[in-house]
Amino acid sequence: NGESLGKIQINYASDLAIGLDGKIYVPTRRGEIQVLSAEGAKLNTIQISKDLNLDYIERLVVDGKGNLFALDGKNLAVFKLSPDGKLLTRFGGRSTEFGDKAPKAMFQGRVYDMAVDSQGRFYASQVSRISIFDENGNYLNDFKTTQAFGMAFNDADELFVASRPFV
Repeated sequence: NGESLGKIQINYASDLAIGLDGKIYVPTRRGEIQVLSAEGAKLNTIQISKDLNLDYIERLVVDGKGNLFALDGKNLAVFKLSPDGKLLTRFGGRSTEFGDKAPKAMFQGRVYDMAVDSQGRFYASQVSRISIFDENGNYLNDFKTTQAFGMAFNDADELFVASRPFV
């Protein structure tokens, strides 16, 4: 009905993701990810190593194994982290080329949303395309879209896209 069930204060929160186990993951601008129970109780804090140069987690998604995909908003690199915050792989990055000259495995402009399917494939929406990477961060494919600002998978592994002005 839209009524608030409660509030949890987390300073500098930038996004949130919910794992299949119901845990809530909240990245902060201080280089950490707060992990909360489904009821909002603080379970632990995942500290991100300063050596990773993950400066600002702008977006976060969780796969079915509890791995975290964190988008660094400054350089558009995606960091795949284990459930305890260890780096598994890094991919993407900001392209200095645009249009057909840009490497397909890099991002042009902003990444508006991210999603992971049941097979662990990673999807990143940009203004005019959605890029797909395998679970190891290798570029697979992309497809054109118009202003894709939101994405989500349902239980049948169908991708829903909010692509202005349609879903």
